[in-house]
Amino acid sequence: MFEKAEVRAFGLLAVGGGHEVYWEESGDPGGVPAVYLHGGPGGTLGQGSYRNRFDPSRFRVIGLDQRGCGRSTPHVTVPGYDLTQNTTAHLIDDLERLREHLQIDRWLVNGVSWGSTLALAYAQAHPERVLGIVAMAVTTTDRFQVKLITETVGAIFPEAWDRLASHAEQAGIGYRRDHGRLIEAYAQLMRHPVSATRDAASLAWVEWEDHHISIGTGGVHRNRFCLKFREAVGRSVTVGGGVM
Repeated sequence: MFEKAEVRAFGLLAVGGGHEVYWEESGDPGGVPAVYLHGGPGGTLGQGSYRNRFDPSRFRVIGLDQRGCGRSTPHVTVPGYDLTQNTTAHLIDDLERLREHLQIDRWLVNGVSWGSTLALAYAQAHPERVLGIVAMAVTTTDRFQVKLITETVGAIFPEAWDRLASHAEQAGIGYRRDHGRLIEAYAQLMRHPVSATRDAASLAWVEWEDHHISIGTGGVHRNRFCLKFREAVGRSVTVGGGVM
């Protein structure tokens, strides 16, 4: 770990469709370009702790809040937000626009969790622009893995999963466990026109995430992020996962 470098440049980049992506840069402007892709979907750069992972004397470090997240606009929780404009393909295009905007020929692509999925997808789409890949908490977010974190892991946390499934069953959308995918039920709830329904579903979803990501950490750590962040994670994860 390194001392966190200060941000020396930042901005909002228009990427089309009314979206602007927040980006920031730190480290050596003449160093090896390295882009960091945060987890989620629906996560953010947070307080910038990702910058501790790069030697600021060697790397030109770029971070961004992915489309619909953090300081990028519009936020995914804005009423009427069109989730069909927030796909992996859109995020890959956003990365290319940012690379071109910063006049970078090739960069080292770093990703954690969902960010590792995006890093791999970007590298497949633009291999000529990638110096290398550094992936942590690797996931390909395929159908098997989505089922693992929404259904299979329920065997390890049966009470938490029962609360997750019960919430969907009691929401009046026709879902019954063992009949249909739970991820698709939550995707429907996150698109619900009533904000209270969306809020309740996002809280139920993040309460479940608090459990399944706690494997190997010594206990469940409650997610204390604001409702806006919780709904962003809930909407982005469930809607994205529901179409796989």
